[in-house]
This record gives sequence, C-alpha cells and structure tokens, in this order.
Amino acid sequence: PQRFVASSRRDTAGTLRHDGKELIFVSNRSGLPQLWRRDEQGTEKQLSRLSTFSHIDELSYSADDKLVAGSLNQQVFVLNPENGELKFFPQLGNVRNVSWGRSSNELLAAVSVDGRWQINSLMLDSGEQQPLLTDGFSAKYAADGTLYFTRLYKKGIWRLKQGVEELFYDQYTPHFGSSWQLASEALWLLRPNDNAMGILKIDLHTGKREERDIPMEKVSPRLLSVTDDGQISLALLGPANTDIVEVIN
Repeated sequence: PQRFVASSRRDTAGTLRHDGKELIFVSNRSGLPQLWRRDEQGTEKQLSRLSTFSHIDELSYSADDKLVAGSLNQQVFVLNPENGELKFFPQLGNVRNVSWGRSSNELLAAVSVDGRWQINSLMLDSGEQQPLLTDGFSAKYAADGTLYFTRLYKKGIWRLKQGVEELFYDQYTPHFGSSWQLASEALWLLRPNDNAMGILKIDLHTGKREERDIPMEKVSPRLLSVTDDGQISLALLGPANTDIVEVIN
C-alpha cells in the first residue's frame, strides 16, 4: 500500500482513471467540498468552484475516460476533467448509486418510485429517461453487456443476462454502489472480515473467488475504485474525520 492523496483536510470519493494514471476526488482543503484532479505527474488541481456546501459522491470515469459522472446533493452531474465544466441532469432527482451505462452517453441511477427503489437509464444527448429494473438499488454493466445489480431488501448481488435474472453472489450485500466494481472481467467487492476489511474478487465467467485482507485499519466500507489492470484505490478514515486515499498495486 502507498499513500496516494492526503492533506490535513478531508480527501475522499476517489475514482481512478481506467489506466490508473489520474484520480478525481473530493476535498474540502480549500474550504467547501470541491472536485479535484490528481494528474500523472502527481499535481493536484481544484476543478470545481461550488459556492455552497455540497455532498459529492459516487464518482466514476466513463469508458473512454473523457467524462466523470457522480451525484451532487443527490442530483446527477457529469464533469469534464480537462476544463472542470459541470453539467447537471434534473431529469433524475433524489438519486442514489450513479454509474455509467453501456456507453459514454448513458447513465444508470437508483430512483425511488412510490416508495420502491428502481434503476433508471438516462441518455445524456437526448435527456430521455426510462426504467431499466423495477427492483434495484445499484447497477453496473459488464463488458459483455450483462447487468449486475443489488436490491435493497434482497440479499446478494444479482445479474441480468440475456433477459434472465439470477443470483450471482449470495454471501454479502453491499449497501453502497461505490463499494463494488466491475473490472478486469471480475467483480470486486469490499467486504468486512471479523474486525477488518477485505477485498473479494469474483471471476465473472468461472465464479472463482479470491479474497485478501487489507493490511490497514479504518478502511472506509463504501469507497473502492479498480483500474483495468487491477490497481485499487481505497479511503482511510483518519484523525479528525480525514479520509486518505490509498492505492494498492
């Protein structure tokens, strides 16, 4: 493990670019929570200029790494990491667990409809929104188009493949969409082990499981980012409620 981003303030919600050379994260080191970028040279630059306190969460890069999606006060946004431009999509409000869909033009998010959480799809160019799953709380697409998802009141991680639903993993249910990821033909999951935190990797094709303990204390249970070659970023809950992002190669 190595320290990747740290300051005397709160640094959290880090998401790695697919090649691991860049990180977008949230920090309040300039006062209010803002979006920041750490580039290949290790230079950290503030991207946003928000004027009021905001809760920023669920960051992730698009497949082409040109955009970053997330939620700000439970509203969907897309960030251009090159110029810091933010675009909001009011069609999806009061959302949870924002993630990218099958392309860089589609977002997925959980919305509450009549007291029931469902997964909706939003096309960025047209603003068209439609329900994808009538019972879902977080969802992500694998490279082959299979949809993996969780439900709020049913155990495990499920998948929808060629129109057929099946339970993929039944031993643990992640409560945060940012605590599990799909990368390198595998599902990666933060899972508590006794008094520590572990990382579980499940091959999407064979179901083979690999688990290892994280040799660090106070690991946040809700923040995991994985690159195409298996680099992992986590957040540590440090003194004075400071989160420190770390990377495991």
